[in-house]
This record gives sequence, C-alpha cells and structure tokens, in this order.
Amino acid sequence: MATNLIPTKNVHLFHISWARDNQKKSGELYRYLQQNPEWKDGTGSVPLLPLSSILDPNSTPITFHTSITPPIAHDLCASPVIELVVLAFPPTLTLSEKTNLDTHLINFRSTLLNLCGAKPASFCSVGWFDRPGTVQHPESPSGEASLCIFVAGWESKEEHEAARATEEFGKAIKPIREHMLPAVKELQMRHVRFRSHEKGNLGMVGVL
Repeated sequence: MATNLIPTKNVHLFHISWARDNQKKSGELYRYLQQNPEWKDGTGSVPLLPLSSILDPNSTPITFHTSITPPIAHDLCASPVIELVVLAFPPTLTLSEKTNLDTHLINFRSTLLNLCGAKPASFCSVGWFDRPGTVQHPESPSGEASLCIFVAGWESKEEHEAARATEEFGKAIKPIREHMLPAVKELQMRHVRFRSHEKGNLGMVGVL
C-alpha cells in the first residue's frame, strides 16, 4: 500500500488523503518526512503535484509504503479526530520476539476497539513500514529502527486521552513498551482531521 502518510485505497488513485497537524495548524504532516535522505523511494506513490499549493515550500515530501491491517475501509472524513502514531522498535529483535510483538500489537488494536472503561475507537488499523525498512535512530543499539504505524478514529482528542487513562489501555500497551524505542522526533503522535472534496475520481482530503 502506497502512502503519503495516510494510505491510498489502491494504485488507481481512488482516494488520496492528506491532513495538517491539529496541534500545529501551520504545518503539514508531510514535514515528518523531510530531510531524511534514506526515505527517497517513491515507486508506486501517488502524485504530489495537486498538493503543491498547500505544501511548505521549504520542505520536500517523501513517500513511504506500509501494509495496513485491516485496510482502511472507514470514511476518514466521518471521524472528527484521527490519531496517527508511529512506534519505533529495534530491527534486531529475534524471530520469537518479533512474533510476540506482533501478537501484542494485534491485542492492543483489539483493546482500543473494545474498551469498557472509556469510549472505544471507531476504527483502528496497524501496519509495519515496508519502505523504508528501517530508519536512523540515535537511541537504538544498532543505530536504526523499524517503524509501525497505528491509525485510529476518535470522537475527540479528549476521548482519546480518556482511553489512554484506562487500566485496559495500560495493560495492553505494557508489553509493547518493553520493546519500544523513544519515538522518532518527527513522527510523534498527532491528531488530525479530514474534510473531503471530490473532483472526478480523485478524492482530495483537507483539514479544518
């Protein structure tokens, strides 16, 4: 699945999604990807030309690819708040450790969708970055990190914060944190919101 941060539905460009950072409305989320020389493979990516008028002229957007499970069938514009969080892990995990981590990530997703102590997420998908396979990370023993992205829908930032405060959330994320590296500075958790503008078969998604 190709993405410019939010995945496209398919290579025929049925839908392109983009958003600005709600915490810093003046900057686009594309700035996450600037100035990393290893993130240059745009094979199969969607065109950025239609977004040129709203991109920071001092930044160079770079595409990454990720496999999202399950594929995002949810209407992104139907969620008042979308949480985007990228988790970093050492690429040197053993096969057994990686298998256990994948199980914990699946369990965590299930927890977010079935919370009892707070309103659950309206949808949640998770996936590992396919390209680039690793990125530089100064706090990783190997100097590199593998990245995993969560995309979740919430009614508000406050509901997300309430979910994070539950015992269920803490219990589910604890085994994940045992392997996690500190977040990549440019990829820390963000809340975004989308609006839709349809033109032909190309869906452009904007922000408040």
